[in-house]
Amino acid sequence: IVCSLLIFFVECCIYSGMMGYTYPETDGPKMCYNGAKSWQLGWYQTKSVDVDPLTSAWRGRIVGISDYGTTSNDYKVIVRINDSTNNIAYYVAFNRKDGINDGTKDGADQVLVTSQRPIQSEASDLRAKLSSFQSYKINDFDQGESVTITVNKISRSGIWYADITITSSKIAATPIPTSVAATSPPTTPIPSGIPTKSPTTPAPTPTPTRSPTRSPTQSPTTGSPTKSPTKTPSTNSPTPKPTYFQPLSEFNWEEEPLKAPPKVSPGPSDSPVLKPPISPIAST
Repeated sequence: IVCSLLIFFVECCIYSGMMGYTYPETDGPKMCYNGAKSWQLGWYQTKSVDVDPLTSAWRGRIVGISDYGTTSNDYKVIVRINDSTNNIAYYVAFNRKDGINDGTKDGADQVLVTSQRPIQSEASDLRAKLSSFQSYKINDFDQGESVTITVNKISRSGIWYADITITSSKIAATPIPTSVAATSPPTTPIPSGIPTKSPTTPAPTPTPTRSPTRSPTQSPTTGSPTKSPTKTPSTNSPTPKPTYFQPLSEFNWEEEPLKAPPKVSPGPSDSPVLKPPISPIAST
């Protein structure tokens, strides 16, 4: 009995949710049940999904328990993978540390994989704590197959969620569908009418059929420049400078008065001038 109680205590020592390790606190810590216990109690049924990875792969988004009432049904809270051959089930949940689960002690804001056998008093086991880009592989699932749980990413903006993929070795090559509704593509406006006539633009004219004319065969006929003139110009030399007399009216008489001609003294060679004899005038 003591050994059974000890085994039960060790298996229940899960710090990520209630019904695990106990704490000496009166009103805390603020934690919820893990995925296995929440499924067993029938909680979050509108956002719980049962998948069979041997039939088809599954991909979707899971949110924390505190966001259960604020998201659409496209988001899930618990995903169950049932192995009926081995009489065990695996549960995948996002342990969001927020709201009523703000006091979780282990695996905060990670994806937790727990397992439990379908017995009312059976303890649950924590199998894996996954962050973004991490995976957990379940070996010997059903009839020797393997199942892989992969966290593609954990979004930490707005409503936090974990994007996960669950597939198996049996259908590893099958494309993975998504359970989240895809955004509708933008609608293209419909044309107002269908064209009834072809374009009226005429077709291009035919290409030329004649080749270009031949290149010139003769040199230019323009002769060379004429020779230089051989005769001197026949024009006579310029006429003598014309004689010009200045009019008397153009002389400045006031500025240059006429001068008396100089007196000439007779020289010794000059002959004396004889006075004509004057006849006496008879008195009457």
